[in-house]
Order: sequence, then C-alpha cells, then structure tokens
Amino acid sequence: MREVTDFRVLLPRILKDLSVRDDALNEGQLDYLSGLIHQLFLNADEHGSFDESGARLETGMRGVAIRVTPVSDVKSLVHYAGEDTALKAYLIKLALLEKGNGHGIADGTKLPGGSMQMLEISVFDTGPGLGLRWLSEKEGRRSYAEISHDEELSAVQTCFEKHATTKASQYKGQGLSMALMALKRLDAFMTLRTGRLSLYQDFSRSDTTEFEPRNRFPKLKRPPEVAGTGYSICFRLK
Repeated sequence: MREVTDFRVLLPRILKDLSVRDDALNEGQLDYLSGLIHQLFLNADEHGSFDESGARLETGMRGVAIRVTPVSDVKSLVHYAGEDTALKAYLIKLALLEKGNGHGIADGTKLPGGSMQMLEISVFDTGPGLGLRWLSEKEGRRSYAEISHDEELSAVQTCFEKHATTKASQYKGQGLSMALMALKRLDAFMTLRTGRLSLYQDFSRSDTTEFEPRNRFPKLKRPPEVAGTGYSICFRLK
C-alpha cells in the first residue's frame, strides 16, 4: 500500500490529464483530497482483501475512477443526477449559492452561477462488504443471511469511527474518521454502496459533523445484495 505522499504526487497529474485547470483546487484541497483517496484505499485494503472467514482473497480488485462533468443548465443537472433526488438537491443548492439566489431554477434555463465543473471520484473493492467483514471479524458472522438490516447499518457506521479497525496496525486504526474530515472540508457529496445498503451523505450541510448517512433511494427499502464496497465522492471545482 502506497503512502499518502504518493497519492499527493499522482493526483495533480490525473487532474491535468482530465484538463482540470491548475487553480481549480488550492493546495489545501489537494491535500484533503489525496488524503481522502488514500484513506479509502486503506479501507479497501483492510476490508476488501479478506473473505468472511478472514482469509486473504486469492483474487480481488481495488480501483479508483475519476471523471469531470460540466453541468451548465437544468437539463444537464437532471441528467447528471439521474433518479438520485438527494444528489439533485445538492447540485441545485450549489447553483443557487453561487449567486445567492434564494429562488428555484426554472426548467430549461441556465444555472444562476454559470456552468459547474463537478469532480467525481469513485473507489471500490471486491471484498465481502463493510458490514459483513466487520461482523465476521468481531462476531463470527459468515453471511448476510445472519445479519439484520439494522445490524449491517450499525456495523458500517462503526467502521467510520476513530480507531475502528479489524487489524492490529495502529496506523490503519484510524478507521474512516479522517476521511470524514476531508469530506467536510471539501463540502462533498458521498454515496456508499455495500452489501444491502445504498447510502448517501451531504457534507456541505452545516449540521454535518459525524457519519450519519441516509437511505439513498427511499422507495427502495432493501437494495439487492452486492459484493464489495464502492464510494463515490463528488464536489464542485472552482
């Protein structure tokens, strides 16, 4: 597993390849973002490299995908958000805050603050999933059939608490709490898909300080079970 300094060197190169302006992120934001990606990869290494019994997976995958998407009007905003109403609300809030516009946005119009450049970063692994991996280590659970929805959600929340880890390494014992700080500093929107959970959190909210995710698709009470864990982080570039 590479050090955070390696991610800090690599990130500007990737952004340059995506035609992101040099001044789109300041040094502090680059530090937070590279630290965030590093923490998510650490988490993938910890939770995604072992099966339910704690044995290292013979075949596994961890990766990162980065894209930049221009959002210039209501049509492109709706297309970008899709059926994700929470993401749509986040994007509209960004557009209105740009000009201090307290009114809504009419269909078919340009955004009040002009085109927004949205940076989206996804980090994923093919392990058993956050909740199952945690409960298999702590309580000997071996399948999602042995875990209730509330137990899985509670286990995932625990993974974000400081010093929550399934390894003895003190360095990796920061859990995902450091990632939460970076998300807050970036005013980011995060989605998390793992096991039978599909969650989101808007870190641009002033009342957001802890990991308190909500159901991403309220009409879908129990999403289909998936292997692994996938995070998607998006926020606006200057």
